[in-house]
Parts: sequence; C-alpha cells; structure tokens
Amino acid sequence: MPRKQITLNYPDIESDLVDEIVQELRAGEQGTANGPSIIEEELPQNRRYVTIIWPKFRDIAPENRGRAILEAYKTFAGDAFAQTIGAALGLTPEEAQRLGMQL
Repeated sequence: MPRKQITLNYPDIESDLVDEIVQELRAGEQGTANGPSIIEEELPQNRRYVTIIWPKFRDIAPENRGRAILEAYKTFAGDAFAQTIGAALGLTPEEAQRLGMQL
C-alpha cells in the first residue's frame, strides 16, 4: 500500500485560552475558583497523558483544545516537559461524564 503524507492546516490557537491554562497550571493543586480539573497521568519512560476538563472548552474545536494544552505546558514547564506529553485531551464536563470520567 502506498504511503501518503498530508499537511493539515489548523486555525491559530487562541492565545487567551493558552494564557488561561498557564494561569491555572501556575495556581497548582489549589486551582482557581472557576478553574478546570487538570489530570496528569504519569506513564512509564517519563511519559504522561494530560486531560483538562473545563466548561470553557465548549466553543473550542477538539483539535485546538489539545494544541492549546500543549502550548500552555511549553510556556509553563518548557519544551522538554511538553515533549513528554503523549496525549493532551481537552473535554467539557459533559464530554468527560459521557466517557465515564470522575470529576
């Protein structure tokens, strides 16, 4: 079967969203009053999955949510840390509940 490479053109990430995620990361375990739930799952070989559950994701396309999360982690913890994130998933509370995630 032939191999085909394609280039996807994603719209720009909203910098305000990235900034808000960075602010939440800086708040630490206490978070902020209306902040998201941030779940970092540690995996073997210095890898991790990050899931952020937040009502603010309702108006953001799913593919842009993950990109915003990765950009926020680059700002917050640096490129090396962000490269350890194997999957970045942004969900609304309703989506998380449908997936059976505990809030």
